[in-house]
Amino acid sequence: MTTDPAPSGKDARQLLASSQELIERVRQNQRATWFPLFVLSAATFLAIPILRFSQRNVTNCGAPTGQGFVCHVYSVWGVWYWPIALVVAYFGISIFYIRRAHAQGLETRIRNFVIAGIHVVVIVTAMGYWTVHLPLGQVNILGLHMQEHSLGLIHRIAAPAFAIGVSLMVLAWIEHNRRLFYMAIVYLAIVLIPISFGWNVSQSSNWNFLPRLIIQGTILLFAGIGFAITQRPLRWPTK
Repeated sequence: MTTDPAPSGKDARQLLASSQELIERVRQNQRATWFPLFVLSAATFLAIPILRFSQRNVTNCGAPTGQGFVCHVYSVWGVWYWPIALVVAYFGISIFYIRRAHAQGLETRIRNFVIAGIHVVVIVTAMGYWTVHLPLGQVNILGLHMQEHSLGLIHRIAAPAFAIGVSLMVLAWIEHNRRLFYMAIVYLAIVLIPISFGWNVSQSSNWNFLPRLIIQGTILLFAGIGFAITQRPLRWPTK
């Protein structure tokens, strides 16, 4: 029977520090934050021609004003494009992460990202359909009387951009990535406030959605470029 000396306090701390460093290195090797950002940016920019050349339906016209009737207008193709595009994007991101993890001999929890993303898409799509058919003027929601101008936040929460922001927060949690979490917070703030940087197009124009999508897509694109530079996805690991 043999006995080994117990590690000293200093050795135990060094072992713990080495273990934590190894865990952090594994997490960093698993990260490919640039890829989902590029994919979601591409989906956002692709929506521009879809929305521009789609047939538009008019619903729930309210009482006439001095400038005519006020109505809800929505894109027919956009109703179908966004749920399909986001679900396809999430599955594409999942396949990329799984193949990358297998190549590195690591495990990944990216399936949680897909599951959470699809749930968010379903909820946001249902909310979007509901908000389009809300009557104009005063609305009673769960006993709360809300004026039309107060419903703007609900419309923005029911937008696909909100689903993208929430999915990025889920990915940040999976990757233990604080920078992505902060980036998602900034993105959601721009979506929900909303911030247009002074670029506005008349609501009567067929291009009234353009500033919103350009700003959102550009933020995702630039963030993807930033993460690509810091994570160096094209650099081969040295042996």
